[in-house]
Amino acid sequence: MTRFYPILIFLIINCLHSISLLAQPDTIPFALNMDHNIIITCILNDTDSVDLMLHTAVNDVSLIYDSTTLKMPSIMWDDSTDVRSWGGKTQSMTSSHNTLTISSIKKDSLKIWASQYSGHQSDGKFGLNLFENKVVSIHYTDQMLIISDDLPKDISQYQRHPIENKEGLYFISLDIIAGANSYQHQYLIHSGYGGGLLLDDQYVADHHLSNVITVSSEQVLKDSYGNEIITKKGTTDQLIIGSLSIDEPLIGFFEGAIGRQKMSVLGCDILRRFDIIFDGSREYIYLRRN
Repeated sequence: MTRFYPILIFLIINCLHSISLLAQPDTIPFALNMDHNIIITCILNDTDSVDLMLHTAVNDVSLIYDSTTLKMPSIMWDDSTDVRSWGGKTQSMTSSHNTLTISSIKKDSLKIWASQYSGHQSDGKFGLNLFENKVVSIHYTDQMLIISDDLPKDISQYQRHPIENKEGLYFISLDIIAGANSYQHQYLIHSGYGGGLLLDDQYVADHHLSNVITVSSEQVLKDSYGNEIITKKGTTDQLIIGSLSIDEPLIGFFEGAIGRQKMSVLGCDILRRFDIIFDGSREYIYLRRN
């Protein structure tokens, strides 16, 4: 029987080694563009290298149509469908049965949508749903995305905040301070928006916020499908997230018909100030000033 012991020990060691490998976090480097969007190099259909933006407010994969037709021969556009974005309704081409590799993570049977725009220096975008049930840590300090099964050991250094998951869109409650007044509202966590806060039309109208925001500029904003919207930008005194505060946060709001912008947005100019962790169940977000 003793001659079987070395074999048994070898098998046990191999098994433990395999388990330890499975439990290892996946560390993915990223770059930041001029708007502080997160850009990650991925492999499409085992062939094409694509730079995609991690977009916390989408649940699909999209590619800029011009970019794909010029330099991505592995993708075949085989259908089209109507889509509705924040700027209006349009039509998008689609491609079925694609694979996307992000570091050691490989997703297959993906439908990819064609769009006209994405973040600067990116070929398209993807959402957190590709990391379903995983802890997603965004380290702006080190420009690393870490995908793991469990929360990190240093989680006590972070502040935990509840988030509301609405069909894969994640909302957090924040307060903006203007003079002696405080305005609490729910904001969509939106890593595709380069600004600070973007307020929905109804909230601005109900609280007369255009009178308390110091407007400094106007900008024409385009969504992924080329629809144009005029935004006004300014600042207010403070933004409060739990016990964390940011002085003079950048705030934008849409000029136009009430109800066109239906969600308030928390964008990259705020997000980049923190290292951020989404828990696996998407019930909480953890924030640490970086």
